[in-house]
Order: sequence, then C-alpha cells, then structure tokens
Amino acid sequence: MLLDPAEKREMFAGLLGTGAPATAGLTLALAASPGRIAEGAARPDLVVGFATLSPWKDRRLVEILPGPSSAPGAVAAAELFFRRLGRDTAIVGNVPGGVFPRIFAMIVNEAAFALGEGVASAEDIDIALRLGANYPDGPLTLARRAGPDVLMALLEGLHRETGDERYRAAPHLRSLLAGGTAHGGASGGVTKGD
Repeated sequence: MLLDPAEKREMFAGLLGTGAPATAGLTLALAASPGRIAEGAARPDLVVGFATLSPWKDRRLVEILPGPSSAPGAVAAAELFFRRLGRDTAIVGNVPGGVFPRIFAMIVNEAAFALGEGVASAEDIDIALRLGANYPDGPLTLARRAGPDVLMALLEGLHRETGDERYRAAPHLRSLLAGGTAHGGASGGVTKGD
C-alpha cells in the first residue's frame, strides 16, 4: 500500500500524463487529501481519492473523495468501480482519511493515550468499547487489523494538512508502530498480539 504523498504525486504525474485513455485515477487518500496528491499530475481532473480500512472483507462502505479538480465523470467512474465490487459508496470532502477512517483513527489514538497513561489495560479498553459502545471488537484489536502504520499515516496526514493538535499521535501509538505491539497492562507493557 503506497501511503507516501510525494510518491503518489510522482506516480500520478507520470501515469496520467502518458496519453493513455483513463476515466479515473484512484488513490487511497489516507495520508493526504486527493487535492494534495493530484498536485503536479498532468490530469488532476482524473484523480479521485477513496478511503477505507483493512481488512477489505469487513468493509461494506468505500468513501469517494473528489479533489477540487476531480471531473464529475471521474467521480462517477470511481463510484461505479466500487459498486461493481459490491461496496456501498458515499461522497465525502477533499480531506485525508474521509469520515470513517478519520474518526476510527481518533478513537484508536484516544485508546492508545488511555493505555499509555495507565487508565486501563488494553483488554479492558477493548471490553469497555465492545460492551459500552457495541463495537464488534475493541479499538486496539481493530487497530491491529487495520494496521498501526496506516492509522499513524492517517493521523500524521491530518495533522500536517490541518495543523490541528487533536490529530497528534499518542506516544503509545508510536511505540505500537515501532514495536509491533497491541495489547498490554495498565503500565503500558505490551506483547505482540494475534
């Protein structure tokens, strides 16, 4: 999965500038907005972002994120593509992460803050959200499935594009990424899960 916005811009600059016919250039827009990814593309009107999280089999919804230059035909082609894959779609704004991935990353980030601050163990944080908010699994378990690296890239993209401190990644989330950890006690000691 290509998350680096600079690499994506370089790819689209070459790919959509080849003269080959295209209806849309789809890009996973988690770490940067579609508009930012389309900067420098020969055909920014064909760049359309989408947002979802792993695992794909668990996601009914794919969010379509048109950039400021995305042509209506490119947006329609993106919607059709995902509908043919059996997914529902929703149109959201030109932001990193869309709606579901953005809000989910914030919940995981808060869970990581709580874990790092010793508020509760990872298991108890997951139980609290599973039973208190009817999550199918807790946020730390779901974070393992989505990938801490993906969630970190999303938070960093939101922080970079908005400058808003609420998107600052929890130090414990950074350690989860560095150490591949996801579960542990209130002290923050963790071990690799699943």
